[in-house]
Amino acid sequence: MAEFKHGELQDWNEAEVKGGGNDFMKLQEGDNVVRIFTSPYQFHVCWVKDVSGANKKLRSSGKNCPLIKRGEKVQVRWLVGAIERRGGAAKILEISSQILQGLRNHVNDVDWGPLVGYDVNIKRGAPGSQPLYTVLGKPHKPLTEDEKAKIEDFKKRTDLNKLTKPPTPEEVLEKIQALNGGAPANAGGRPAPAPAGQPSGTVEDRKSTRLNS
Repeated sequence: MAEFKHGELQDWNEAEVKGGGNDFMKLQEGDNVVRIFTSPYQFHVCWVKDVSGANKKLRSSGKNCPLIKRGEKVQVRWLVGAIERRGGAAKILEISSQILQGLRNHVNDVDWGPLVGYDVNIKRGAPGSQPLYTVLGKPHKPLTEDEKAKIEDFKKRTDLNKLTKPPTPEEVLEKIQALNGGAPANAGGRPAPAPAGQPSGTVEDRKSTRLNS
């Protein structure tokens, strides 16, 4: 298995691009102008279905991850600190590989350079658009003193390394159990067999059995 990198990346070129609360920024359809002021912090996720059939995102533990053992596809994600121009607050922004690649293209371009020197517009297209996201740099503009203060406050109260720290395999199993409606999962991430004399399956399965019996 390839090495899993988590946390702060010292260089945008380290990012492994493969084909919340009020502090989190949500990208809306259309223009999303931001000033990114941190390095990317990397973590891994898997998409799984809960008992209702809805897709849910779970963070992977990387090594010995029950999600990987049961064959779930791993995707790379990153967190960055960004000033959201829509409201002016410093927030956490989660980005995918498509956005990361657009940002990295700017960082590697000598005419643009480090992202802290200018705003970028992360344009989100309509559902089904390809590409869904495009990144457009805006003219260089220095940070104001107020913006610098917001960034310092953000860094004091927000630990992106902690937020991207991988969970333990046991914590992943607990998350899988919650998605299974409370049914325990084994080390391979599958619902564990019920002890003798006890009903098996998820809570929803058991409810359905009672209703149809």
